[in-house]
Amino acid sequence: MSARRQFKLWPVIIPALLLAGCAIGPRYKRPEAPAPAAFRGDNQAGATNSLADLPWWEVFQDDTLQGLIRTALTNNYDLRVATTRVEQAQAQAAEARSQF
Repeated sequence: MSARRQFKLWPVIIPALLLAGCAIGPRYKRPEAPAPAAFRGDNQAGATNSLADLPWWEVFQDDTLQGLIRTALTNNYDLRVATTRVEQAQAQAAEARSQF
């Protein structure tokens, strides 16, 4: 087949494929998919605590580790500086909004 003859067949082939794709439409029946009564692992809604709901420092029940975490949080100067900068930025934003 020559390239010219193949080019002439495309206007016939494309509509034929589109019409063949539409032939299933009227007889299509949606399959039955019953929904489960409850989600997997959801035996008692709200009755159990998840590990993800706990604060990260309470996950490990070690007094020494929790003492170190408390010490790190109170003596973390970078955190204090960051907290102070956030508070300063909030105060500056409030001051800028007050002129309006």
